[in-house]
Amino acid sequence: MHVWNLASVLAVLTLSQQVAAKGSGSKDRPGNCKDTEDCKTKGYECVALQTTRAGTETVKQCLPKEQDSDVCSGQYPGLCPSFSSWKTPYNQISSVCTYKPADKCVNGDESSAGSKGGVICVGGAKDPDGKTFDAIYGCADFDTSELELLFGEEGANDLAAELGTAPAIIEDCLSTNATSNSTLLCSGQGTCVPDAMGSLTYNCRCNIGYSGNFCEFIDSNKCQLPGQCATGVCNLDTQECECAAGTTGDQCSECDAKSSEACNGKGMCSNSVCKCEEGWEGLQCTKESAVKKSAKSTKKATTETTSGGTMLSAYSFGSITMSLAVLLAAIFFN
Repeated sequence: MHVWNLASVLAVLTLSQQVAAKGSGSKDRPGNCKDTEDCKTKGYECVALQTTRAGTETVKQCLPKEQDSDVCSGQYPGLCPSFSSWKTPYNQISSVCTYKPADKCVNGDESSAGSKGGVICVGGAKDPDGKTFDAIYGCADFDTSELELLFGEEGANDLAAELGTAPAIIEDCLSTNATSNSTLLCSGQGTCVPDAMGSLTYNCRCNIGYSGNFCEFIDSNKCQLPGQCATGVCNLDTQECECAAGTTGDQCSECDAKSSEACNGKGMCSNSVCKCEEGWEGLQCTKESAVKKSAKSTKKATTETTSGGTMLSAYSFGSITMSLAVLLAAIFFN
């Protein structure tokens, strides 16, 4: 009896940890999907965004698509995923709809040929020298510090360099105003997208509820993208932002001075605006600043050095715990 009780406890503990991990993932990444079948709301499609940003993995999100041109894909420039309500470092992603090299291009009026192995590419796309190039549109992250696209594909990066994509993105989509989201393209509430099919100039296409040249103005509490509400969740049935504790206002962009959770506990709420402590930034003080990250990295390196390499990571500790559990179970069974 004791053997089976111990084994059962171990199994339950392991299962509960797995379930908890899966649950936290969906909460931290609203709208995350693997394919379009995961998008439970009618009229939504699973759209991927490429990034090599540290601490991230393959990014896909359910986006509204009533017509092909609504989303960035294939021959159409459109919206890309938005990550305001995702946790760091995902909320540092700047979304760009831009060109990716393609093979076996066919014209848009040759859809039957496209279904036989070709791909319908961007029509009339020409480089700065007037030479036609074969490409499709795809979503990618843009690092506003390093001024580069984070495709992670040599061919795509080479094409971006040839087209002068990075300078065009900086000029057309990055606000020079000193706002809390000035380090993000389109204020983190839109997609930097070519202003016409085949164009090499860009502009910001704002998420619903936002406007302005850089999507810097909030117009309403309406939403369509699962990740667009600053610190809340977009209810896709009502298409309204539902705010998390400590936040209020349209797009959950204001702090609630009456709440103990205002400004993420990392700042003071005054006149509905957060004044963040040193080391934190963002509308609700949810983003670690570069200074904070640097200090944390230095402290970690110092600690590891002085401990003589005896520190155990969470992963190592978990592995030892599981190994000990297996050993105990084996002893009891024998």
